[in-house]
This record gives sequence, structure tokens and C-alpha cells, in this order.
Amino acid sequence: MPAINDRLSDKKPLVIRVLKRPMPSGWLLFSILLLSFGLRTWGIRFGLPEYTRYHPDEHALVERAAAILWTGDWNLHRFNYPPFYAYLQAITYAAYFLWGASKGLWQAIMPFPLPQYYHVGRLLTACFGTLTVLIVYFVGRELYGRRTGLLAAALLGSCYLHVIHSHYVTFDVALTFWISLALLFSALMTSRPRPGWWFWAGLSAGLAGATKYNGATVFIIPLLAHALVTPWGEWGWVDGRLLRMIAGFLAGFVGGNPFALASLPDFLNGLATVLHHYGTQQPGFEGTGNWRWYPGVFLSSADVVWTCSGTAGLIGLSLRQWRKGLLLAVFPVIYYWMVARFVVRFERNMVPLLPFLALGGGWLLDTGAGWVSSHLKRTGLALGLTVGGLLLCVAPSLAAAVSFDFLLTQTDHRQIAGDWVESHIAPGSKIAIEHYSIPFDYDRYDVTDVIRITDHGLAWYQQQGFDYLIISDGVWEVLRRQPQVYAGRLAIYDELTSGSRLIAEFVRNPPGLVVAGYPTVAVYHFAPVRIYQVLKGGTDAQVATP
Repeated sequence: MPAINDRLSDKKPLVIRVLKRPMPSGWLLFSILLLSFGLRTWGIRFGLPEYTRYHPDEHALVERAAAILWTGDWNLHRFNYPPFYAYLQAITYAAYFLWGASKGLWQAIMPFPLPQYYHVGRLLTACFGTLTVLIVYFVGRELYGRRTGLLAAALLGSCYLHVIHSHYVTFDVALTFWISLALLFSALMTSRPRPGWWFWAGLSAGLAGATKYNGATVFIIPLLAHALVTPWGEWGWVDGRLLRMIAGFLAGFVGGNPFALASLPDFLNGLATVLHHYGTQQPGFEGTGNWRWYPGVFLSSADVVWTCSGTAGLIGLSLRQWRKGLLLAVFPVIYYWMVARFVVRFERNMVPLLPFLALGGGWLLDTGAGWVSSHLKRTGLALGLTVGGLLLCVAPSLAAAVSFDFLLTQTDHRQIAGDWVESHIAPGSKIAIEHYSIPFDYDRYDVTDVIRITDHGLAWYQQQGFDYLIISDGVWEVLRRQPQVYAGRLAIYDELTSGSRLIAEFVRNPPGLVVAGYPTVAVYHFAPVRIYQVLKGGTDAQVATP
């Protein structure tokens, strides 16, 4: 009979047998990391080598890091962003330069950023993004168990917002790595206290601040962890371990930002520049009531189910296990309060919160599935519920991430527009372009960069003898959504377009899932390109072709 029962059990559906068969967590983790890395590196060469300014923020970091190689000066002299990530980028570029020299590509450092530096820099960001997924697994395993760690890693690995920003040479994903590392060491402080964890938690928080100033707020997590595990004695919780943590923080912040004290006026002015910028305006990305705007971004994006599960998990965890819940919730609350108070807003400001939401979602899936199966008295149901819940959370995010990556691999419409210019506009023509425009041979034309086309009115362009206007900044689509706020700028824009003749238009139509909720994705990658011929004296000159 046992043999017959065994044979009968083999007749169960394959899915049931696979779900019941234990799989080593190491292989699951490896699969999650491999998928995460693939999502973050697929399409990472977008725009290269023809053009490097499709993302408006990458060039500032790459140019500063590359300048270290040909000047040897590690003092960047500008402190609107801390230099630590630029240092890491410079080290990576140096390694790439030596590799290229070994292949005979060059024998001396070029006094300008190579297009390949953008690819190398993006790859470094993708590595930080994937490592953050690993760190989240370790945090979840330390606080709640291996299953929660794996679920949290899977959630962060598939998060669309995290995938997007892992493609750029910018600060947010690297910042999130150091924040997650500070959380990991803080968790170790509470679960198995060792004096060394205090130093490493402080060091990670300091490096977060040296990557981007707002990251320094993560120091609240190790402070809280210290308060939770330290008995209140004669001196309260001020002891040698706390001093060790503060020393680690100073070592991280000053070590990653070594010229801050030596160039104190520049440091303070740079920090003031950032605060002033975020506290005043950036057309299209500003507003009041940002504490409502950020949730609206998430709830209208592909990450909606993901975000709701993570938020519910953090709330539920805080109610059921207040110590662990407080450890996970304190930074998101303080950081969100700080960011929402600013006028300027970008969805990327929420990237540092994603590991916390992933951990909350992982805990919710694990605990919720166990509770339901226990309540129904069907213990075998837990795994199926967990897998089903995970798929429900990640499916929209994965679909958007795959679509986004695929679009990045296609010939960019701005490249097509640039080819059109070279084929249809006569050499020597005077062209005004917006700051982040399209790739073509500028040496063949008289090109003027005007940052935004509305920097001047139609009469000025006519008086200066411009032949063509190229409008390629995606912010105009954003401004159109708030016509009352930006009436003045839009009036100049309409005057320019009505006084010129549209001769070519290149519009990308990505799936709604890709751009919904994340306005800067459309601005960075899918902004329409419109080429106008300036009308002079009421006459409509013909387009000259080579």
C-alpha cells in the first residue's frame, strides 16, 4: 500500500508537487539577484555613443568624476552634491581606462569624458541597485526570517521605480544602498549586539550623507537601535558604543566628503544652493501639498499594488511588533516629512524608501499567508498564497520594467530626429536648440543652446537671424497640465510655435504602463521633438536640403 500511495501522490499536478518540494533558499536568492541585475542592465547603453545628455543629470556627475582623472584634483570645488559617488565613479573610470589601454584603445587619458564612461557609470549604479536587493534580504532574514527576506528581495528586485533609476549615473540608487546597509547593521545591533555593529552602522549612515546630503537622516535608525538595546542607567544610553557610532558617522561623512571642512565656504554655499533650489522652484516639478503628490505618483504607477502592500505591511508590523516596526518606520516617516516640505518634487526622491516598503511587503505576504492558512486550518495553503500574493504584487511592476528596458534598446526617436536634421537642413543654417536636445553634427551648423526655447521671444529669434527652432524638452507636456500656473511661459511658447512653421515632428508613444505616474520618465526618454522653421517678415522660406 505505501508503494501504491507513493505512485498515486506522483499523479498530483506538477505545480502542486513543485510548490511542496523544498528549494534551497540560496538558489532562490541567486535567481532573484540575477533577475534584478538583468532588469537593471538591460537597455543601459541608451543613447550611446552618439549622445550622452538624454538624462539631464548624468553629465554633471560623469564630468566631475572624469575631471579627476585628467586633473588629479580630488577637490571638486562644487558642493551642491557631495563628492563621494563621484570618487567611486572616478575609480571605476580609471579601471576602465587601464583595461582600454591593455586592449590598445588608447595610451593617454583623454581631457574629456568618454561616452564609454556613461556606460561604465550606469553599470556601477546597476550593481549598487542589485546589491541593495541583497542587503534587503539580509535585513529581512535577520529581523523576521529567511522567507520574509526572500520575499522582500523579490519585491525590491522587481520594483519599477528602482529599476528605472538603476539605469542612470545619478545618486539615488547608490544612496539607497548605504541607507539599507545602515539599516542592516542597526538590525544586527538589536538582534545580536556586538560593539563593532555600532561603528559600521554609523559609518554607513555617514557614507549615505556623503553620497547625497539628505541621506544623513538615516543616522536616526542606528540611534534608535542603540536606544532600544541599551538599559537606561545613570548616564542614560550615552556610552562607549554610542561614541563609537558617532565616530563611524563622522568617519563616513568626512571621509567621503574630505574637502568640506577645508573649503567650508564652498561647502556651505553648495548646500545652500541645493536647499534654495528645492525650496523655491523648477518649472513643471514644483507644487504645494507634496505630502499628497508623492502617494498620488505611486498610486497611479505600475508600482501601485507593490506600494500598497509595503505600506500596509509597515503599518501592520508597527502594530504587532512595535520595536521592529519602529526600527523600520522611523526613517521613512522623518524622511518623507522632510522631502514633502520642499516645493520642488521628483518621484526619485522616494527611492530611499523602497527597501523599507519591500520589507513591509515581504513581512505582510509571509505573515498574511500563514494567518489565512492557519485560520482555514489548511497549513499546506500557505506557500500557494505566498506565491500568489507575490505575483500579484510584482506583475505590474515587472511588466512595466520589461517594457521600459525594451524601449531603451530601440533606436531612439531623438536619434532619428538628428538624422533628419542632417538630411534635410542645409549646412550653415542657424539653429536654436534646447539644452537637452538631439544628436546631430553641430559643426555643420550655427547652433545656439538656449536651455529652454522660451528664454527669448519670437522677435528676438527673428532679429538674431535664426532659421530653425528645435523644441525637445519634455517639460512642455508637463506644463500644459497646469496652464494657469505657467500661463506666462506657455504664452511665449505659443507665440514661438504660431510664428513658425512646423516642418518635422518625432513623437514616441510608449505604453501607458511605462510612463503612468512617473512624469520624469516621459521627460527624460519620450519627450516629443518638434522642428520649426522661423518665419521672417511674413514669408515662408523653403527648407533647404544638402
